[in-house]
Amino acid sequence: MRPDLHCHSLFSDGSHEPEFVVDRAVANGITHLALTDHDCINGLTRAFSHARGSDLAVIPGVEISSCWERQEIHIVGLLIDPFDTGLTGLLDQQQGKRRSRIERIAGLMSGRGVEGLSDYMASLGSVAPGRSHVADFLVKRGLCTRRSSAFRLLGMHGPYYSEAQWCGMEQAVAAIQASGGLAVLAHPAAYRLGKQKLRRLVSDFCDAGGDAMEVCYGNCDAATVNTLAQLCLEAKLWASAGSDFHNAAATWTDIGKFPRLPAMCEEKAIWLNPGFVSSEH
Repeated sequence: MRPDLHCHSLFSDGSHEPEFVVDRAVANGITHLALTDHDCINGLTRAFSHARGSDLAVIPGVEISSCWERQEIHIVGLLIDPFDTGLTGLLDQQQGKRRSRIERIAGLMSGRGVEGLSDYMASLGSVAPGRSHVADFLVKRGLCTRRSSAFRLLGMHGPYYSEAQWCGMEQAVAAIQASGGLAVLAHPAAYRLGKQKLRRLVSDFCDAGGDAMEVCYGNCDAATVNTLAQLCLEAKLWASAGSDFHNAAATWTDIGKFPRLPAMCEEKAIWLNPGFVSSEH
C-alpha cells in the first residue's frame, strides 16, 4: 500500500477539480487516496466515479474544523458514511458558519473601503469558503503582496479579524465515529503549540475518543515526525499520514509527498487498523 490520507479539492480550499486530484494520485503511484475537503463531502461522488476502472481506491473522508481551548483544530474523518444524516447535518452547520464569517469579514472590509469580496467568493464555487480564499482575494486586488501578509490582516490583531465559531472537538470526533469513520487529529505540530500544550491537545483528543493522529504530512521535518511518532505511541493512537495537498503549483507539496512513517510507528499505521478497509471505486 502507498496511501495518502489527506488532500483537498476546489470544493473547499483546494485549487483543482476532484478528477485532477484522482489523476494526480494515480500518476504518483498512490494506491489509497482520501479526499478530505474542509467541512464538505461534495467532491466524493466525482472522485469515486473518476477513479472507477483504475487501481486507485478512494477513501471517503472529510476534514472538520473544530474548536479546542479557543483554538482552531482540524479533525480528519476517514471511511465516513457520506450519507449519514448526523454527519451531513453537522457539515451543513459548519458551512453556514463559514459563510457567515465571510460575510462579517466582507463587512469589515467594506468599512475600510474594500469592496468585492462577496462577488469574488461567489465566483469560486467552493461550498466551504474560508480565510485562504479571502487571502487570495487580497493578493489579487493588490492589497497584499503574498498570502502570509494577507493572513496577518485576517489574524487576531488584524483589521479584518472575525473569530471562528466551529463545533467543539468532541462533537467533530463523535460525528465522524457515528458515521462509521475513524477520527484523526490533523497535522498536530502545525498549530504552533508549546510542548506541554501539544501534549494536552493529544490527551484531550484521546479523552474525546479519537482514533489516530497524523504523524507525517507535507513539509514536516524529521525532528517533528519523530516527536509526533513518540506522542502517537505514548497516547496509544493509530498513526496516519497524508500530504495535505491543495495545489499542484506549490512545489513543497504533492500527492504522496510526505515523510515515511518512522519504523517505531509501522505497526500502528492506520491502514492496519481492523476497521480500515478499501473503499469501492
